[in-house]
Amino acid sequence: MAITKKVRQFRVKSEHFVNGRNAQERVLFFVLVVCSILLLWNNIIFSPIHMAITSNNFRVHELSSKLVENKTKIAAMVEKIKSDPLAEKRAHKVAMAKKLSLAKDTFTRMTADLISPLQMRDVLESVLSESGGVNIVSLTNTEAKRLVPSDPTVSLYSHAMNVKLSGEYFPVIAYLESLEKNKMKILWGSLTYTVTTYPKAEVMLLISTISDSEGWIGV
Repeated sequence: MAITKKVRQFRVKSEHFVNGRNAQERVLFFVLVVCSILLLWNNIIFSPIHMAITSNNFRVHELSSKLVENKTKIAAMVEKIKSDPLAEKRAHKVAMAKKLSLAKDTFTRMTADLISPLQMRDVLESVLSESGGVNIVSLTNTEAKRLVPSDPTVSLYSHAMNVKLSGEYFPVIAYLESLEKNKMKILWGSLTYTVTTYPKAEVMLLISTISDSEGWIGV
């Protein structure tokens, strides 16, 4: 509430300041405001989210590589057991079980803090209830995608959602920061910010998570 009041007071003072200037000064003032907003957008929102996207992409690649590597080792062990089942059957069975357990533990560890697909909508609305001045216009699922399409036996899927928001600049920033700090993490995709009727803006956000199920995000 205090932040909203300060923003409202700043907007009133800005309007008085602009109304007291001639046309050239108003144009110059508008250009300075736009440049300031773009600078804040780059430093506060775009740069941190870009870093988060890069980190998440590396994390997904690492997880996919480990799963494929484990699947390859397990397949090789199975073939070896088939070729000489009587001599090495027990030993290889135990070793294969350990590999499978390791693969499962790796997946659990690397995705432990990620939100589940069914919780996506609830988290978005929960954070929204704690932030004023922002509205969710629409939530749209995209088709679940396999992270390792070359190996259909690896059940690992990316679940993405397009989120359309509306609100003023500072409330939108506060909402996005709250999502980023939430204990149930999401993976950040693309983000666009378009001013509709100043100071109102429209934000298109692509977020996602990872699970071992192909089920849709609950909306």
